[in-house]
Amino acid sequence: SLIDHWVGEILRTLERRGWSEETLVVFWSDHGEMLGDHGMLGKVVFYESSSRVPLIIRYPGRVPAGVTSHALVEIVDVFPTLLEAAGAEPSERCLGRSLWKVLERPDSGHRKAVFGEIFASGSYNFMVRTDRYKYAMDDTGRGYMLYDLWADPEERENLVGRRDMKEVEEEHRELILRFLVGNQIRYGPEGELLH
Repeated sequence: SLIDHWVGEILRTLERRGWSEETLVVFWSDHGEMLGDHGMLGKVVFYESSSRVPLIIRYPGRVPAGVTSHALVEIVDVFPTLLEAAGAEPSERCLGRSLWKVLERPDSGHRKAVFGEIFASGSYNFMVRTDRYKYAMDDTGRGYMLYDLWADPEERENLVGRRDMKEVEEEHRELILRFLVGNQIRYGPEGELLH
């Protein structure tokens, strides 16, 4: 309610000053909180309550009001979206992809998969979420989470290690590995960022 109140104050101020119709407003969060889901309160897990976060974009005349999209997007997509709105191009090193296609056609696809990474208990953990499945593994390559989000949206039945899910698990492990290799940051001999 505190956030709702102050976002409302910002929007009312834009309206009072006559800037509402020409201002792009983006609201998002970097993570959710478990708030008791799965018996947890913290945030360093890949359950939907923690990893699926709000992303609301308001731009009168450009973005239709009251429309919801189920496209898979990442927070890194916000930056190139803002650049495109301003008429600028992102650099080649930008990891995100502009959301304008989704904003103009909410039923269009955006990504086949989205990824997450957390550092907890001394190790890195990685997650991939596709339209249907969510898979997570630790930095040793051990998979510990696989959910069929169509059949089990509340993530109650962990399918990791099940014989009939072996192919799905392998496909999702491969997605994580390809993502990690493709997004490694590399430095040159002088310490310059090569990406």
